Formats: sequence, C-alpha cells, structure tokens
Amino acid sequence: MSPELLHRVAQKDSQALAELYAETARPVANCVRRIVRDTWNAEEVVQDIYQYVWHNAAAYRHDRGTPAAWLFMIARSRALDSVRRSTRGPVLAILDDQICGQSLRDVEESQSRARALELLRRGVDDLPPVQKHMISLAFFDGYSHSEIARVTSVPLGTVKTRIRMALANLRHILEAETLDAQAA
Repeated sequence: MSPELLHRVAQKDSQALAELYAETARPVANCVRRIVRDTWNAEEVVQDIYQYVWHNAAAYRHDRGTPAAWLFMIARSRALDSVRRSTRGPVLAILDDQICGQSLRDVEESQSRARALELLRRGVDDLPPVQKHMISLAFFDGYSHSEIARVTSVPLGTVKTRIRMALANLRHILEAETLDAQAA
C-alpha cells in the first residue's frame, strides 16, 4: 500500500478506495477476526474501518509510520473497541505484530517472524520503566490512551507523549538490534 494511494483516497477518489480495499481487505479482516473472534461482528468492524479511512485518510502522517501501519493501527483499535463494548471488561491483547500480521505461508517466514518477535520482546524489555509500563498497558492489556490516563492518574497528553516516545525508542532499539544481527 503506497502513500500515493492513501493520498488519492484522501482526495475522495473512489477508485483509489476500491484499490486500497482490494489490496488490504483480506489481511485487515484477518487482523480483526483474530481480535473480535466473531465473524459477523468482524465484518461490521471491517466496514467501519474502511468508512473511517474514507473520511479520515487526510489524517495520515507519513512521519509517524507507513500507510499499512496506520491502517492496521486503526483496525486493531476498532476491533479492540468492539470487544470492549461486547465484554465490558479488560481486554488482553497481543502485540500488533502478532495480531495483525498476515498469515504465514511457509516455515521460512515463520522463522523470520519468530526472530522479529524476539527482537521486539527484547526491545520492550530495554525501554525505560515508565515507557515499558505504558506500552504494556496499551498493547498487552489493550487499554486505550484515555483508559491508561484514568488508571495511572497521568494526564492524557502525557500518556500519548510517553507512548509515542516509547515507540520511537523501540524503533531505534529494533533498528540497532537488526543492524547488529545483520553484521554478525
């Protein structure tokens, strides 16, 4: 999925939305189904995701990640919201990469994915304690930013900043780990 395609969607190009849907619907639906675990509800969530993208594609910012990461963040968020509404309790979620990854086709991809997940786990462990706590609440416990603010008694803006900083630190840690692994 290219930034140009998302830009065309932001300009209300219905053909671009059709292309985006054709390119991403299957992995997005798989992501949602893994979280929601209800086919009927998952279909509603997927429809909601693409409606949101149609109306909010202009909100995508390339400096915060790839278009695919933006789309899967929306998918994960909408799916978790759906589960929260239906269960009215805390949601235990797995990292985005585990939940929203495309289905693996062969052993080589599986091994590569396992290495990436191990790097991710080590990266989270290397984060400063406050950032690690925020990431754990957001990605492992499935809390929204607002819920984290309420649970930790930290202002919402501070929660968002800490999570953003944690993700930036995690990105740097993972890049360094990847370079070290490639050099070895």
